[in-house]
Amino acid sequence: MKKLLLVTALALSASAFAASTTNKTPTNTTANTNTTMANPSGGTATAPTDAEISNTLMTANTEEMTMAKLAKTNAADPKVKEFAEMMLKDHAMNNDKAQALATEEKINLKETGKSMKMKFSAEDKVEKLKTMKGKEFDKEYMLTQVEMHRKVLTELDSNLIPNAKSEKLKTMLTETRGKVEKHLKHAESVQSSLK
Repeated sequence: MKKLLLVTALALSASAFAASTTNKTPTNTTANTNTTMANPSGGTATAPTDAEISNTLMTANTEEMTMAKLAKTNAADPKVKEFAEMMLKDHAMNNDKAQALATEEKINLKETGKSMKMKFSAEDKVEKLKTMKGKEFDKEYMLTQVEMHRKVLTELDSNLIPNAKSEKLKTMLTETRGKVEKHLKHAESVQSSLK
């Protein structure tokens, strides 16, 4: 009986120790201007560099412009077309600013797994949207816009803004965040008006 209790106690202690070491809060260590953080999937992730952050921002802008161009031709509702026109204009302007800032700050863009995933996900959505027209397109496009803008806000708040090293880049990201938030509210409003 004592052996059973001892084995059970050891097993519980080992489980508690394992849980305490895998559920640590993120730790920051700087090395080569990158920050290593705990990753929810178990390993560690390196915080993005300014080059990776700039690339992520420009990828998001490019994918938004691609969807907006499609919406201008496939949408039926005038509010959806107006929203698409705003997306095209605002994201083109933001992309131009991001490119100019990257040039000014001598930031060489660097693609990451995250920016590639964002690009492929958006391309999949575009392919799906290409098969739709009219009201069906309107509903799916606006749903996609709400989802994408929520994801971008989360990414800006949790990853891009906090990790930007360049003050000019951080300022631009903060300004971009304000625009993305306005876009989200507008997208939700248009989405709720569709029948």
